[in-house]
Amino acid sequence: MPHADAELFDALQREVALRRVNRRDAGEYALFKYNTVQQLSREWTPVRRAARGVVFHVPTGSVVCRPIRKFFNLDEDDETRLENLPAAPDVSAVVEEKLDGSCVALHLRDGVVRCVTPGSFTSEQAMWAESEIRRRGLDTDARLRELLAGTTLVCEAIYPENVSVVDYGDRRDLALLAAVDLDGGEHPPVAVDAIAQRFGLARPRRFDLAVSREMPVASSDEGYVVSYWQGPVPTRVKVKGAEFLRLHPVISDMTERSVLDLIETGRLDAFAAQMPRAARAQADDFAAALTQRFRSLRTRADAVAAAVRDLPTRKDRALAVLRLAPDPAVRFLAFFAIDGVLTDAAVWALVRKSLRCRA
Repeated sequence: MPHADAELFDALQREVALRRVNRRDAGEYALFKYNTVQQLSREWTPVRRAARGVVFHVPTGSVVCRPIRKFFNLDEDDETRLENLPAAPDVSAVVEEKLDGSCVALHLRDGVVRCVTPGSFTSEQAMWAESEIRRRGLDTDARLRELLAGTTLVCEAIYPENVSVVDYGDRRDLALLAAVDLDGGEHPPVAVDAIAQRFGLARPRRFDLAVSREMPVASSDEGYVVSYWQGPVPTRVKVKGAEFLRLHPVISDMTERSVLDLIETGRLDAFAAQMPRAARAQADDFAAALTQRFRSLRTRADAVAAAVRDLPTRKDRALAVLRLAPDPAVRFLAFFAIDGVLTDAAVWALVRKSLRCRA
């Protein structure tokens, strides 16, 4: 059953007023997610860490979806410093692969199995997960609805069209990461394994590795999630590989501007060769549009310069350029072309300027 938690709801509302947490509404339901301001501040409280896609039924102040709380990279904060991690003999540490898809939370809303991503009711990834649930017939599984009445299943959605750093090929999957009761307590790994088997969900690979700053990570993987179990809520820490950390900023924040940076520094081909298909296709689309813009500017500037170069005076040439080139960018470049000093760098600078104007 939904878990009434008016105290958390009110606390999240205060964080919204402080502009540290965003609220999204869908009918009678509200989803809370920490925002960029909060991420940059690094001032994490239990309430802000809980704002990772938690969903409330507003009229009753009840939680209907409770994903796992925000957790951090190894050595990112005091809690995750290697020397501060739990080390008591009775603490169980579970090392699993860190999957690089999109986190989706399965829950029950108005009696229907629904999905959200941490910041959205209707993201592309949430919609894909709901369609995958329907494809598998889980939307009509009474056992799943009974479980979701009191528990959120946190999964990783993996499919080729979803841009990520790790290339999973043609894999289309929902991998079960955690099962979180609506009061915040979590099911231990053995219980999560049983839930995954019951509903045909994948589980991350598990490793028998000691936790260290030098944990071996294959270049094709993201890294690990280590969970320390000493109570109903584990302490989690992420350990990421060097190759993932190198590629992740490029892929996760991919824009025309970032692709232009790679083009101008001659690094696009090297990065694209290591990107999974969806990310590579997106980079190729951006690169094609930028290259077309470059060629258009260069071709038109050269054409205008050729048309006026033989006019008798510079004044005549200038007046002709004004007449032939209504586009200020082409006009600017044409004067360089007339003097024979037009460079690719100058054209790319105009392409970059056009991106700023569109932002």
